[in-house]
Amino acid sequence: EETWTLLADETVLTAQCVNHPNSEKYVMAANSWVSAGTIPVDLVEASSIEIGPACLLPDGRAFYVGATGKTAIYTPPPVANAAGSWTAGPDIPKVAGQTIGAKDAPACLLTNGKVLFSGGPVDGVSGDYLAPTYFYEFDGASIYRVLDPANSATVPYAGRMMLTPSGQVLFASGSQAIYCYTPDGYPDDAWRPAITSVPTFVRHGHSFTLHGRQINGLSQAVSYGDDVSSATNYPIVRLRNAYSGKVYFCRTFDHSTMGVNTGTTIHSTNFYIPFAVPLGSYEITVIANGISSYCRYLHIWDIIWKHPYIKVFEQYEIWNQLIGSLADGPLWVLGPNGPIPVDPWGPKYANEAENARKMALIGLHELQKIGAKINEERFEQSKLIAPSVDESASITKSNGKKKSSKLSGKNNLKQEA
Repeated sequence: EETWTLLADETVLTAQCVNHPNSEKYVMAANSWVSAGTIPVDLVEASSIEIGPACLLPDGRAFYVGATGKTAIYTPPPVANAAGSWTAGPDIPKVAGQTIGAKDAPACLLTNGKVLFSGGPVDGVSGDYLAPTYFYEFDGASIYRVLDPANSATVPYAGRMMLTPSGQVLFASGSQAIYCYTPDGYPDDAWRPAITSVPTFVRHGHSFTLHGRQINGLSQAVSYGDDVSSATNYPIVRLRNAYSGKVYFCRTFDHSTMGVNTGTTIHSTNFYIPFAVPLGSYEITVIANGISSYCRYLHIWDIIWKHPYIKVFEQYEIWNQLIGSLADGPLWVLGPNGPIPVDPWGPKYANEAENARKMALIGLHELQKIGAKINEERFEQSKLIAPSVDESASITKSNGKKKSSKLSGKNNLKQEA
């Protein structure tokens, strides 16, 4: 039932449920567990061994919500394998005289540095999971009630929170109804991720590397307990078209670290440019914990697929759009010579797809030949037309005689052609 929290010093902190009110942490560098001290208040409901969520705060402290109406705050030590220290946090405000606790319930670090969390009535009875769900904010010192969404009538353990790239929090509680919480205020600029380098020109169907600071954010941000994991300590790459304002998201992968609050150390992630993103100029930002970096700029260029049949086009936009539409989807991947069908449908229809591609090329080639033939016929027909006289070119010689000047038929035909 324990809640685990990733700290900035690459340790994992937990308040022990069976051995409450003690705590311990896992030190990654030493591959060992050490004591994190005794918590001054009991966060664990003894009868059910339940506890609530925990969030790492921007200042490096960890805020723990108990199933007993109590909260606690952990301050990490200067040395990772030392114990650190605990202090009692503020009690969760009661509702109509009832103690409110979090027997498995979600919490989320907001972009303004506060923590949104939920809880419900608790009575110390193991099997009692009581409704409704109430919502609170912790501002680093105090806890106060906030408005409850319309889907909060059920038990707290059914609730789920998801932090979105906009910084808003979605809340669901076991039904189709989802409500969105918008925090007040703004993030501190020091909390923002920062892009240090990113390619200026990119292409569809390729992956590129972005480097930056704090690209995983300051925290895992979203917590629940032992039953749910919705952490957001990973970078999200967002593109915004410089002209239309339309927003696109790129898949990120192979992050250089999953650590949080990494300070000035530069880390990296890879991002993929999908074919669904139109060509053009874009603002690129990296988002972590719902907080966006300041933007950089890049331009998406087209990929030119050269083919023996395509010789007269100066622009390849139409052909690339066709190839891109074939390759942008689960049935195709881009190979060095064009799209290749893959499982589950590719092998079955590979021959048909290849024949269709050949027919498209043959048809394009035939259209080019027809166009060239028409141009040639028009040029031959133009030779049969008598050249017109350019009256404006008539001039008067110094001897008073008027001479009419006109373009030669040959030059005139070239201009008409």
